[in-house]
Amino acid sequence: MLQVYVNSPASRVTIHHNEACPEIRKMNKPGQRVVRVDSRSLSVELRRFEDGHYRFQATAALNDMWLQIDFADPEYELDVLNRILGHLGPRYKRIRNATPKTHC
Repeated sequence: MLQVYVNSPASRVTIHHNEACPEIRKMNKPGQRVVRVDSRSLSVELRRFEDGHYRFQATAALNDMWLQIDFADPEYELDVLNRILGHLGPRYKRIRNATPKTHC
């Protein structure tokens, strides 16, 4: 499973392959958005990203989110992440310009 941190104002996309990584949700932010994408939720979640359901703004509630992408196939998980970023990019320049970085 990939754990991916997306932050729009900071232009940050951080990929975590190791689910035990202490950096995952280390700030323990109240109300942190976590979106799970797996075989049951894939089409619904991709549609939500495409339709603008998930918004980013420079407020604590909307400036970031964690994605949990779980398909037991690392290559496919990265493909799904790229599809999500492809839906966000046209609306959010900072996400469009962010270079995903692998943390662990």
